[in-house]
Amino acid sequence: MSLTVSKERLLSKISRRAWLRSAAAMAATGLVPGWAFEVDPPASPELFVFKAPHSANTVISLSIPADFARSTAAIARIHVGAKTWSVDLAGSTQTGFTNDDRVRIFAGCGIIGVHFLQAIVLELDAREIALTETFDVWAEISRGRETRWRIGNPIVAELVRCNRELAQIHHRVSPTDDRAVLTPVVTRIVAGRAKRLGIVSDPDAYARRLARAILPDVISFAPASPLGFSFANQNGRHPAEGTAEIVHTLLGGSLIQVGGERGEMPLDRFPYLISPIELT
Repeated sequence: MSLTVSKERLLSKISRRAWLRSAAAMAATGLVPGWAFEVDPPASPELFVFKAPHSANTVISLSIPADFARSTAAIARIHVGAKTWSVDLAGSTQTGFTNDDRVRIFAGCGIIGVHFLQAIVLELDAREIALTETFDVWAEISRGRETRWRIGNPIVAELVRCNRELAQIHHRVSPTDDRAVLTPVVTRIVAGRAKRLGIVSDPDAYARRLARAILPDVISFAPASPLGFSFANQNGRHPAEGTAEIVHTLLGGSLIQVGGERGEMPLDRFPYLISPIELT
């Protein structure tokens, strides 16, 4: 199994049959996937960028709910600066590990919290990225020629989730066009939310400032700077950070508490984000 950046070759992935086989294997060992309970998995893919626990390496991970992975001809692409890694989500029945040009790659299914999901995890050697460099990360999932889903900043994701007009535009464009294309509609939506809450003294000015801060829709990461997705600054995003409170507070202009939202990173070793289920 190999993958190169320059030619954007495809790393085969998980089929529906593999999901069912994994669920059976988990049940045999006392583990039950999240969708076996009456608990909905996360509705949308999520993107994380953080430092590896025991090195200066950078980890980029994409968690993918079942509905996205089950589609035929689904391709996920993770963009890191000018480089792109592609994964065929409907390809093989194998959970895969591979190393390629200072990059470790995991593509497979397993456990994230109580949910049984699919994930793509890249670990970039510290020599692959200059410590003084700031780079942007975003992802997309394409299903055929017509359907495309973009993943980046969770603040933008919340706006997209709640507004069909923004969603239709957002999923058609790329980060290079975001400020020109998305700024007017994002500003209008944020200003409307702020006016309804009546907390911000100047909703329009607040909306313009927030739109400048969250567009383009990427997760920026500077390895030499403190990591954290906070109210004051967003540098990367760690799986163990609870982001819902930050998202809703920034969109509303005042503190909104979200109980029990903090996430988790199940492993302190690669692939970090997910406890993998090995298929035989």
